[in-house]
Amino acid sequence: MSGLQNRRHAFNAMKLKYRNILFVLGLVVLYALGVGIRREVLQAQYRALGESPAFTLESALHFRMIQTTMAGRLPEMDFSVEYPSGVNVRRTYSIGSEYFYALTARCWPSRMPLAERIRWMEVLWFCLGIPLMVLWIRQAASSPAAGWISGFFYAVAISSVIRSTGQEISRENFALPFLIAHLAFSARAVCGFPRARLWAFSSALCLSLAAVNWDLVQFYVFLWAVAGAVRLLKGGFVSRPAFRELWLFEWTALMFFSLLNPYMRAHGWMISPPMLLACGVTAACILEQRPGVHLLRRHYLLLLALPLLLGIVIHTAVSGSYAHFGELLWAKIRFLNHKPADPSLLSFSQRIMWVPALHSTTWAQARLLFPGLLGLTLGAFCVCCFYQLRRAQSELFQFVFFYGASLITFWFFFRFHVYLAVFASALPGVLYGKLKERTPALRWAFVLLAGCVGVVEARNTLAQPEQWGRTNVYYRELDELTEWFAKNGEQKPVAANFGVSASILAYGGSPIVLHPKFEGVEIRRRVERYGEALFKGDESEFRAWAGQYGAEWYVHALGEFSSRSPELQMRYFVNALNPPAEAAARMFEFRPEEGRWFRYRWGNRKYRVFEIISEADEEMAARSAARAEEELQHGNLDNAEYYAVEALKADDRHTGAMNVLKHVGVLREQNFMSGHL
Repeated sequence: MSGLQNRRHAFNAMKLKYRNILFVLGLVVLYALGVGIRREVLQAQYRALGESPAFTLESALHFRMIQTTMAGRLPEMDFSVEYPSGVNVRRTYSIGSEYFYALTARCWPSRMPLAERIRWMEVLWFCLGIPLMVLWIRQAASSPAAGWISGFFYAVAISSVIRSTGQEISRENFALPFLIAHLAFSARAVCGFPRARLWAFSSALCLSLAAVNWDLVQFYVFLWAVAGAVRLLKGGFVSRPAFRELWLFEWTALMFFSLLNPYMRAHGWMISPPMLLACGVTAACILEQRPGVHLLRRHYLLLLALPLLLGIVIHTAVSGSYAHFGELLWAKIRFLNHKPADPSLLSFSQRIMWVPALHSTTWAQARLLFPGLLGLTLGAFCVCCFYQLRRAQSELFQFVFFYGASLITFWFFFRFHVYLAVFASALPGVLYGKLKERTPALRWAFVLLAGCVGVVEARNTLAQPEQWGRTNVYYRELDELTEWFAKNGEQKPVAANFGVSASILAYGGSPIVLHPKFEGVEIRRRVERYGEALFKGDESEFRAWAGQYGAEWYVHALGEFSSRSPELQMRYFVNALNPPAEAAARMFEFRPEEGRWFRYRWGNRKYRVFEIISEADEEMAARSAARAEEELQHGNLDNAEYYAVEALKADDRHTGAMNVLKHVGVLREQNFMSGHL
């Protein structure tokens, strides 16, 4: 009998071993599928553009920082950005991924261009979230099949693919695998597995690393804090001590990194509404465990409501770091999510932030991004809500709440589709985990439906892959511009709109006055004053604006007066849809050769480069011209010519210097004729 039992045990052990091997192989295959789809979309972009495109906007600045890291170390201050004051690098950017890319880029063949190496690493790293998604839902739904369903959707759905191809470097793509790992580890920490504290610590660490590497993880932290508050009010921390222990690990890690990380300190993470709400949850969680303390419902509400209100007041009245997001949300609610045609109805921050990718989502865009998954997940959401109401299953509440909140936020802010892609992929797997308790027919019917939706999503992604990615960039013209600056810019400071300035710095090597990082109050003020001087002021006023920052070049992007989408143009942002006739922008757009202090030096189909004659140049030209006239009056023709030329070097349209040269020419001709006579 014992021999039979031993053989059974050996057979079961071998069966489990092969099952685990097949599971790991399945993860590898799914991971490879995700990588392959994203590389195919990127290759389609290459074929459409005819070349590998340059990085743009914040991605270009990110690329430059990776190059700097590979060459040595990041400086404390970068005076090439937001010239001349510069920026504190670690307080301005979510530093972290630069070191990873710099380290791994050295492992690739040196003959491969650095940009291509980084694009490969961007995809390979992001796709780690696919097997982590499988592990998360497998654990949360207690079903391997549920994990495969969610993992497949996250691998092939365009909502997950579109921003993760490597066409641009994105901090969110580096943070999302950490976020999904946090969810997977937290699911394991509360299921009674051995070493639960190790899983809780891993969950807390991954959540903190996600927050360090991407500032918009603050949205998830807010959802996490609200879910914790609901669990507290339902008594979940008392009935399930594992949840309380996990919460304390995660809250402690977030507080520690909020104090330690310069970026999080500078942007007030510790006193943000999500963190203060989490502090209230933590205080209640600790107090309810103390002997002799009996918290009533009003005590809980005070502990939760007061910190949250305090955080909202601080970030709207005191902190300017993320106040523009709240201001934009209020405008979208006020105008029912439709951007008004009249810019005077909005503030500058609301106008300039209400653009891609923070624009409101339309039904057409939602169908394009979630052609099958949106309908499936809405149905799954309703069924999960039914389960939640009928059985009060707190485990389901987290998925229902995260998906619902992400969906609502997605309608207000298109960029938040990255969160909706995560929770929309997770929800069908969670529902399958609940349906496995039902009849096999119902379960298989859902599998068939999910399979059909998966085919729709994959076909949508691969049918016309060249349409995904950044198609509104003039890549060839941008390359010509940056090449011109690399050869002729002499590393002099440049005033250019924030859409092109990052590329000028990263590839042209010239310092920039404006840059596309709007979390800082100072840069938002600079951009506002730039737009007002350009569209409301004349050439003299615009020169005064550029002069206060020492700009020696100005780059004008053509198309500022296009009748197409005026709400996306700077003249809308500064409430100047019909600028005055003397506006500097009209001269740059229609009369580039007429500038008195802006000399047209180069241009192509999209961009024009002007050299700025500053007030200092004008004063120096005036002094040299006065000296030239003085030498002319004394008959010193050579000296007069020398000083006149010096004046024209500083201001090539100085009339006094040009008159001196004319007189010198006339006098020399007269002297020549009289000498021959």
